[in-house]
Amino acid sequence: MAKFFNPKMKRLLVHSLGQFVVVLILFATTIALSFVEDFCRRTDRPAWMTNWVEWLSICLAIADGISLLSICLIVPYRLFREFLNEAGEA
Repeated sequence: MAKFFNPKMKRLLVHSLGQFVVVLILFATTIALSFVEDFCRRTDRPAWMTNWVEWLSICLAIADGISLLSICLIVPYRLFREFLNEAGEA
């Protein structure tokens, strides 16, 4: 009988958990930067500073989306593929 959580898949899940923690940190930083951007606009900071914070927030949101998408697509695919490979060998 094929085991769903073999050592290879456990390593993948541990790696994905670490990646998920990074996603949470990126998400929190993105939200914090949006508050900083609002603060910069409200206190009439220089335009270069406001634009830089806005650009950094957008880049972090994109990186956050890519990381979350990779977790949601790659992990289930690899788990299912490994399960099928082990089921075929048994």
